[in-house]
Order: sequence, then structure tokens, then C-alpha cells
Amino acid sequence: MEKACIRCGSLHVRRHDMRAYKEIDMTGVHWKAYQRWWCVDCRRAFIPERHQRADASPFRQEVREKATILYVETGASYRAVVRELERYGIYGLDAKKVWTWVQALAHDCSDPFTISQRLKPCWSGWLQVDGDRLPGLDDQSVLAPFDVGTRDIPCAIVARESYANYLRLFEQLKALNYPLKGLTTDGDIAIFQAAKAVYGKFLYQRCRVHLDRNLDDALRPYYTKFSKIPEEYERFSKAYTSFACAKNWKEARTWLRFLLYYPTFSRPQFQGAKDIFLRALPQIVPAFFEPHLSRSTNLVENFFRFIDRRITPMDRFQGEDTAQAMVKLILLWYRFHKFTNPSKPYWYMKGKSPLQLAGVKTSGLNWLKVGLGK
Repeated sequence: MEKACIRCGSLHVRRHDMRAYKEIDMTGVHWKAYQRWWCVDCRRAFIPERHQRADASPFRQEVREKATILYVETGASYRAVVRELERYGIYGLDAKKVWTWVQALAHDCSDPFTISQRLKPCWSGWLQVDGDRLPGLDDQSVLAPFDVGTRDIPCAIVARESYANYLRLFEQLKALNYPLKGLTTDGDIAIFQAAKAVYGKFLYQRCRVHLDRNLDDALRPYYTKFSKIPEEYERFSKAYTSFACAKNWKEARTWLRFLLYYPTFSRPQFQGAKDIFLRALPQIVPAFFEPHLSRSTNLVENFFRFIDRRITPMDRFQGEDTAQAMVKLILLWYRFHKFTNPSKPYWYMKGKSPLQLAGVKTSGLNWLKVGLGK
């Protein structure tokens, strides 16, 4: 059958020769052949369009996806991924090539906001929000809202920790119809103001752990001159911890009176810490009356540590685009991965992923293919 020349469109062509090439997939190496044609008018050989390959690499898309899945799920190095693929009979790879594949697929993946729009999870409305600095970038952080009830991340952005960027984050939450009931932060006023500008009314809680650090910073100049921390400073710290960790308001009120009226705490060196505590008091009381409101940002902090463990030295980012790509790839996997060993109060989460806890049916879904829109 005659073919039209892809250069001049002439039908004056004839068969020229056969060429062979190999394709490598998860089942092994496969050799294939295609016919080349000769254009008599152009006097040049050509390959019909339907036989032309978009990529000269012999490795099929499924191999690239498998390498990406291994890298993200195991948290291993790129060299370890190469060794694992060799167990499948796939040779001729190196760490640089696997890195290129992972970066390319990460850029092609949808961000958490798009995934949420597509899957429509149902969240609890109790939120923790914080930012985490990315390695290799001077002023870029992951800004992420963490839903306490489902452990899901509805959306996330890579940007500076500023009011404008937190406002953009809460606008994305609003666009997803996130039912914000309560918000816990580390005390960053930019987060609170951005949430208030978008949502208006909600319960607000300041993290007790971050406040404890603020109190310790106020007291440190006074006790560092001693070889051992004086007993009255330890007593103040323990009193605050007992107040913040009290099981109910009745118990907390007892420790509150102790903090306010204990004679030693009326000394000048405690005045700065007491002022910080009193200013923050209205922001740490709400959790005593609403059990679903988190008293600390420990969940979102643990999530950021989880992300940091998944970033290898080879991933030290050179720009915001690269950081955004890798973060959305890791977030995508996190939303599909199942909890294996939750603590006793959260035993009901065992064997479920954040998206499953949010009411999304994920059985049979490949997380990477979902991100790629397949």
C-alpha cells in the first residue's frame, strides 16, 4: 500500500527498508520493527506518522510510573529504585534517569486543589494550618491546611508565609466548600486574619506547645545565668503545662488561679511571661468547651516531618516550580496511603487512607494515575 510522503505529500513512494527497535516494559524487553519508505520526488527516506515514536527512549510509560511509585512510597534513594527495578529484569538505568522521570511526572500531576475538586471529599471542618520551610529555598514554604477528622490535606501551596498567600490558601478552601468550624494555629496572626477575611466566624485556638515556647523565651534571659534552672521557673512552666493539658475547665481553672496569684509569680522577672499568657488566654480556652478543637498543631507538624523524610538530598530544590512539583507528588501519595499503626484513640483509622476517611472510594485506584488524570 502506498504512503504519502510526510515532507512533500507525494504519493510517488516505494518501500525502502525495515528498522528494528526495542521497548522495555514491566514484563521485559520486546523487539519491534517498522517499515521505512522512500520518496522518489524528495529522494529521502521517511517513516509514516502512525509509526513515529514520540520518545526515542526504549522505556515505556509504565516503567517510569513504577519508578516514581517506588521512589515516593518507599522513601528510598534513586539508586535504591534502580536496584529494585533490576529485580524486575529492567536494566540500563541510573539515578539521574530515574530522577528525570520523577521530576517529569511530578510536573504533570494535578495539585491537591484539583484532586479535591475531582474526588469531592467530605471533611470534618476542624482545621490545623501551618507552614514548613523547604530545603534549598531561601524563603519558600509549604502552606498546608490539615483536616483533623480525616487527616486529609484539601489543598496546599508553595509560597512565602505571608498574609496574601494564606489568604489565597483559604480562598482555595472556600472554593472547595470546606466547612470551617474551628482553626488551630501556632499563633501566626497572618493565618488568623486570612481565615477571618474569608470565613468570618469560627472557633479559634492557639497551639499550647508554641505558647509554652513563647513563655520560655520570655523567662530564659533570667534563668540562663544560673548553672541550674531555679525551682520557681520550673514551677511556672509546670503550672502552665498542667493548665494547658487539663482534662476540663474546672481543673484548668484551678491551675489558672495558681498562675495568677501564686506569690512568687508576682516578681518582676515573671511579669513578661505573665503578660504573654494573659494576652493569649482567650485563644487557649475554647478547646476546653469544644472537644473537637485541637489544642496544638501537632498533627500538621507531624505531617511536615513526614514530608521532610520523603525529600532526599538530590531533591534540594532549585526553584519554586520544582518544589511545587515534588510537594504535590508527595501529597498525592499521602492522601491515598493507608494508616498502618495509629494510636489507640484513633484505632478506627487503621487500614484507611485520608481520602477514605473523607468518604472517597479509593479501592482499585492507582494514586499516580489519578494525579495524571488517567
